[in-house]
Amino acid sequence: MTVLMVGGDGPSVGWGVRSHGLALPGQFARELSTLTGRGVDVDLISDPSFTVDGLPGVLAGRDLSGYEVILVIPGAREAITLVQPSAWRRSVRNLLDLLLAVGSVETRLVFIGSQPLRSIPAFDSPLALISAPHRLLLNSIADDICRSIPAASYITLPASDALHAGRYRSPDDYHLWARALADHVATVTISPGTVGRRPDEA
Repeated sequence: MTVLMVGGDGPSVGWGVRSHGLALPGQFARELSTLTGRGVDVDLISDPSFTVDGLPGVLAGRDLSGYEVILVIPGAREAITLVQPSAWRRSVRNLLDLLLAVGSVETRLVFIGSQPLRSIPAFDSPLALISAPHRLLLNSIADDICRSIPAASYITLPASDALHAGRYRSPDDYHLWARALADHVATVTISPGTVGRRPDEA
C-alpha cells in the first residue's frame, strides 16, 4: 500500500525523536502492515511552516496518482492564530478538491484534526486556553467537509497518557497515534471482515 503523509507543525514533523522510523511515518507503516498483511510505503511531505491554505502550492506539479491513501495532518498553527472559520473552510475544501483531482479514483483522503493544544508541550500555556474553543470549531468544520466527500474521512488522534516531561514528544506518543491512525485507515480502505488481528489481540 502506498501512502502520502502531508502536514505542518503537528505529529507529522516528528519532533522529539531521532528518525522518522520512530516518528509517525515509520510507526504508522508498521502498524498498518500488521493490520492489513500488506507492505506499506509512506512518503512524507512536512514542514513546520506549512498551512492548509498553502499546501496546494506545496503539492502543485507533484504526481500523486500512485497513492492509495493521502493523510492530511495540518497541526495546530491555524487554531493558535485564530484563523477565520470561513477562510479555514475554504482552505480545507480547496485542498481536498485538489487531492481528489490529482489522485486516482481509488485514492482515499484522511484528514486528521488538530490535537488539544495543552497536550502539546511547546503550546501548554495560557494561549492554549484561549485557542481551545477555536480548535474545536476548526475541527468540526473539517469533519463536516469530509462527511460531504465520499472519498474522504476525518479522525482526531487520541490524547497521549505517555506524554513525557519536556518540550517534544516521545516514541510512545507516536506509537499511540500510529495505532489509532492505522485502525482508521484499515477500516476505510479494506472491506469489513478482512482486516487482520494484531499479534497482541490474538
